Amino acid sequence: MRGAVPSYLAPYVDRIESYQQESVLDTYLLTTGERSTSDRTIHERYRDLNDGHLLHVALEHGDRGYARALANAYFAAAPLLADAGDRLRAGRLALFTTIGGESLRVPQLRARAAAATDPDSRIAYERAALALVERRGSLERAWVEAHAEVSRGLGFPRHADLVAAIEGDIHPWLIHAQRWLDRTRATFLATWRAWRERDDLTTGPFTPYLGRPPAVASGAADMITSARATATAWGFGEVAERVPVDVEPRPGKAPLSLCARIAPPRDVRVTTHSSTSPVDYGVLLHEFGHALHFCLGPDRPFDVYGDHQAITEAFGMTFQRVAAQAEWYAEIVGAPLGAEDLERVWFVSMLLRRMNASQLLYEHSVHMGEVDPAEEFLRLYKREFDADVTPHLAYFRMQQFLELRPFYPLYLYQADCMSDVLWSELATIGGDRWYLGDACRTHLRQRFRATCEVDLPEWLRLLGSKLPASIDSER
Repeated sequence: MRGAVPSYLAPYVDRIESYQQESVLDTYLLTTGERSTSDRTIHERYRDLNDGHLLHVALEHGDRGYARALANAYFAAAPLLADAGDRLRAGRLALFTTIGGESLRVPQLRARAAAATDPDSRIAYERAALALVERRGSLERAWVEAHAEVSRGLGFPRHADLVAAIEGDIHPWLIHAQRWLDRTRATFLATWRAWRERDDLTTGPFTPYLGRPPAVASGAADMITSARATATAWGFGEVAERVPVDVEPRPGKAPLSLCARIAPPRDVRVTTHSSTSPVDYGVLLHEFGHALHFCLGPDRPFDVYGDHQAITEAFGMTFQRVAAQAEWYAEIVGAPLGAEDLERVWFVSMLLRRMNASQLLYEHSVHMGEVDPAEEFLRLYKREFDADVTPHLAYFRMQQFLELRPFYPLYLYQADCMSDVLWSELATIGGDRWYLGDACRTHLRQRFRATCEVDLPEWLRLLGSKLPASIDSER
């Protein structure tokens, strides 16, 4: 983070920047499908940074921010995980089914199921997707098991012990998530059951979705145009134009969107999938928000080494919420979104937030070694979503998150909570329609830069938030 570099890291700063640039570029190319296997030589050249030694030194100095970054490097460099990842990518690439002469993969099959107008077609698409998910499940489970073995190689008996070392006492957040789920469960399930009745849905083997997905009207500005126009309205037009956004469809492209901070503030890129769904418009605003943060916050790449991931995710979550505002569609996208479609967007937002909270509790119990991963996943989704999902999704979701960070659901839940605070802050400064103009430009710049200077407890105090900080950091 910006400021005095600790003496034990000072000799490595230039190499850390080079390593970050090469490693993140490799991840970006794997995500976009432009590269099918990881480049092992990158990590081999920087073994002194990723062998776990500096991670333990950072922990000895109480520098959790740098310890988190060094833990990310350790897992990214692990040959066992790289092997499992290459096998998983190859396996996913080979997974498709042919219907009516068209080759369809899991995301396409699920999109067809969500859009199907009759139950029989919906069930047929669901079953075809489920068959592919079951075929790749063994590869995802193997990856998760390899991750556990690599984690133990750091000297922590359970992955939860590593999480505690780099995050501090997270129990206040676990309690917060459980109480939030308990408090909102009845309302959520009532809303979800009403949608099921309205759209004639069964729960199916996957996470709940709506029978008729919302769509932006024909002739409206596309996702990229809308995201750039929004950033321009906020006063960040120059940055918006120089951030490349990849939407090319490729066979090996990951289903998730990503903002890659390859060499911030100069080289920051976004990859996503083209869509007419307002939910995906929001996803691009989320990733573009990360891009603005990394282009306007740091002075050099090392400034974001050790920053807290939940803070930048909070920016993304806040900006994503813009795509659920009627005025944004009318004035920026150029086509009004109907009231029911807006209602559907809000429901999906509520669903995703609930999934983040549930995944936080789920993964922590797995990392503690307290539960059977598949059985606990089924139990939790039945309780929180009234859905009998396939247990293969347990390893799918855990693999996705572990590939990002040692405990990513924590950051997502923290960000969901902080986005409420940030939205209120921006509305206080710029009014309820702050997202249509540049009244918050100076404030956003200040907030972007502050993230390079503070860790989470200080950030929460800066926001005046009542959210929990870790217990031991508050002593």
